[in-house]
Amino acid sequence: MRSVVFWLMGGLNRATWESIIILFPIVILTIFLMVLQAWNINVVSMGEDVATSLGVTPKRVLTVTMVLETLATASIISFTGVIGFVCLISPHIARMLIGSDHRFLIPCSSLVGACLLLCSDTVGRLVLQPTEIPVGIVTSLLGVPFFLYILVSRRRRIWG
Repeated sequence: MRSVVFWLMGGLNRATWESIIILFPIVILTIFLMVLQAWNINVVSMGEDVATSLGVTPKRVLTVTMVLETLATASIISFTGVIGFVCLISPHIARMLIGSDHRFLIPCSSLVGACLLLCSDTVGRLVLQPTEIPVGIVTSLLGVPFFLYILVSRRRRIWG
């Protein structure tokens, strides 16, 4: 039961150097390969017709990026459990900070996600000492209001 609860809420308290040694090369490699694809992702974001006219195959770019994202996410979740909102919030915050150029957005999203996770884990460990709040709960408490803010702000832009 304890393992199921850990996996569903996520946490860093079971992290070991062995898991870091396994995860680090996978994550660094996928980030590096995503940065190499950044120009193609920028072109595809302009539209399928523009991408095709510039010699980029949108289906190939989407397939490669989805495989890389899935590899990184699955490998991390297999060791840390579901800490979902960090992965969902960090690209939006990074985009608000630096814009939509994927050459900078991908590494910035990684750094923002790392900072959010570190801060969430620290808050979870310190707020109710000696009890520890799972990091997944803290990230959810950050993520839900953030997504409500995004939803309301986009609705205002669309509907005036």
